[in-house]
Amino acid sequence: MSLKLNIWKNKSEIEKTLETDEDDILWGTVEDIIEKIDLETFFDVGDGNIIFELGKKITKALGCVKPLLLDIFPELTEEELRRCKAKEIRDVVIKIVKYSCGNFVEMGDENEGN
Repeated sequence: MSLKLNIWKNKSEIEKTLETDEDDILWGTVEDIIEKIDLETFFDVGDGNIIFELGKKITKALGCVKPLLLDIFPELTEEELRRCKAKEIRDVVIKIVKYSCGNFVEMGDENEGN
């Protein structure tokens, strides 16, 4: 699965689309995401509070979104990032979080027998 981010010329016209494969995400990026989200807290909250807790974690993680996107899309400039739609950035970040969490789950499964 690939990650795509549109750079908008104006509200209705895409100037260009950046694309990268999730396999190109650096391990340090995965670590940063997992650190910001702190998955352990989700095991301590009831189902009704998960959305609230996730919202708090995402708010704390906002400071790393810009460097994260600039890392994942090396050709992306800060000026271009300002012309990306928030919902598209959200979708990319969600995919990265899912990818990052999946890596940790797979690592746990691989080490379970050791």
